[in-house]
Amino acid sequence: MQNQQRELARRSVGRRTIADHKQPTCTVTGLPRYRDRHQGLQAARERARGNVHVKVSTFHCHQCRGYHHEVFTEAAALTPVEPPLDVDENAGASRPSGRRLFLVDIENLTRGARANVSELEVFWRSFVLDMPGVDARDHVVVGAARRVARRYRPLVRGKNVKWVVGHDGADGADEAMLAAIDLHRASRNFDELVIASGDHAFAPLASRARLAGMRVHVVIAEHPGGRSPLARALGVEASAIASVPSVTRLQAEANRAAIRAVARRFAPAVTPRPMAA
Repeated sequence: MQNQQRELARRSVGRRTIADHKQPTCTVTGLPRYRDRHQGLQAARERARGNVHVKVSTFHCHQCRGYHHEVFTEAAALTPVEPPLDVDENAGASRPSGRRLFLVDIENLTRGARANVSELEVFWRSFVLDMPGVDARDHVVVGAARRVARRYRPLVRGKNVKWVVGHDGADGADEAMLAAIDLHRASRNFDELVIASGDHAFAPLASRARLAGMRVHVVIAEHPGGRSPLARALGVEASAIASVPSVTRLQAEANRAAIRAVARRFAPAVTPRPMAA
């Protein structure tokens, strides 16, 4: 056994990885350009190896037609919102049995990434813990364009959360999420596909998921103006449709709750008046 280990170590000396090779540079992003997704993923794995706080995502560039990887450093002090470990068996139809695959278009849910950091934190906590709710059996794929991922990724985290990053052009996030889903494998491992978006781009995926025997649950964020953000093509493919409060409404409710808590804390104690004899 020791001889085999020494032989493997001897062979690995001087071996060059893909990260050691000089790659051409994209003139738009300024990042190294890899010819295909496989080469980009290989370079990403080598970049993140040995550092648990470094996450690397690969994305397709619509300008140079190659692949790049984006490096994210997650602060150890941040505590991600984790789904409940215990599955509520008495939750009824709102929490169906079986595993669920979430596809979260975070830009669509936040009206084009308009949510600030505090609003997103409140929204994501509500999404995971309340409605629609995520438990430990589920798998969550969150997608966003590169510029949005830099802002949102530190907050949208969890053990069963995976990020995919798209280019900053039109439909970059949608293309990245759709490319990340292997529907044949997903239909064998999950019972339900939860599409957290109202974008019409996910309608063909919803249709194929239904044909593969999966339930399709569409989750949309309510629009402050009352207009439905759900595309008709996606709505007709859904087995169920639910809406979650908008980021602005959740933040307003959180602010009111904080004000009430402070008011109760500093409210003067009321001394009961003695009863007349």
